[in-house]
Amino acid sequence: MADSHALLVVDDEEVICQACRRIFSRITSAVQRVLATRHLLQGNGEPQDAGAATALEAQSPLLFCGDSWCRMEVDGSACVGAVLPGLRGTVPSELRLPRIGEVVYQGLPLAGVTVPGRPMVVVAAPVSGVVMAVNEYLAKHPERLVTDPCSEGWLAHVCTTEYEREAEHCAPRAVLLANTDPDSAQQQTEKLTALGCEVQLVADRDALRAALEKSEAAVVFLDDPSLADAGPEWARMVNQAGTVPARGGLGGGRRST
Repeated sequence: MADSHALLVVDDEEVICQACRRIFSRITSAVQRVLATRHLLQGNGEPQDAGAATALEAQSPLLFCGDSWCRMEVDGSACVGAVLPGLRGTVPSELRLPRIGEVVYQGLPLAGVTVPGRPMVVVAAPVSGVVMAVNEYLAKHPERLVTDPCSEGWLAHVCTTEYEREAEHCAPRAVLLANTDPDSAQQQTEKLTALGCEVQLVADRDALRAALEKSEAAVVFLDDPSLADAGPEWARMVNQAGTVPARGGLGGGRRST
């Protein structure tokens, strides 16, 4: 029958032993990762060695799966968090973090964030695995989830189980920033970087044209004050390249196509 189910019974001792060895090998690897990460983290969620933590962040880029991000650590675990839209200027009133030892799956709930007057925002896990640490620092400073979501506002460390496969569903947030004023360009670059973006700065038309031909950035930020009368021409170049230009200030500029 097409709908019948069959039970496969394996009585081969060698096959059973091989399966057991594979299972225990994965468990041993997971435990080693947990111990390595606990060596790097204190109980309050802050790195013991700030310099080492910064170096790790610099060599491993953030990859996004929707609004959630992950960054691979030196021990093979993933630091995960989220850049949630619409929370600017708010302070979360409730934060639900996963439990250590909990199994999470890519695309399914990892955490929950509530701000006054709004329903809870569910944060999806960017990768699958076992939660090995949570950011207890957020319990006392929940605002860091909004003001510094990609650094002090991280949510958890996850011992990944399917990273190589799931990484295909993640990508960096690459953006082009068109700004001819060095001072404001630096400030805007810092803001975008703090939101997990990989920023490529262009300061003249030739550089913009070359970047549009080579870059995989889905969004271009055009700084109206610095571009002045040249702004419409730059916007046409972006539109012809099929990329979405975002004009105005980074805090709430209008988007046009």
